[in-house]
Amino acid sequence: MDVSETVLPKTSPSIDRYIGEQIWKNGGDIRDVVSIDRLVKKNDGHEEIAQILTTISKYGHGGTS
Repeated sequence: MDVSETVLPKTSPSIDRYIGEQIWKNGGDIRDVVSIDRLVKKNDGHEEIAQILTTISKYGHGGTS
């Protein structure tokens, strides 16, 4: 969680920790945190981020398919 706070400059510390926690629970790594950060808008809250995480887990990170 501490690393997610360091690498996510545009969001609040509570949102950073939430993203880090959700990625960690799903077996992701810090690169996933950075990928999520690219999709998060400055004023997004937990609900919007949960929706992004759900979409990514459903459809993948946009890699090869």
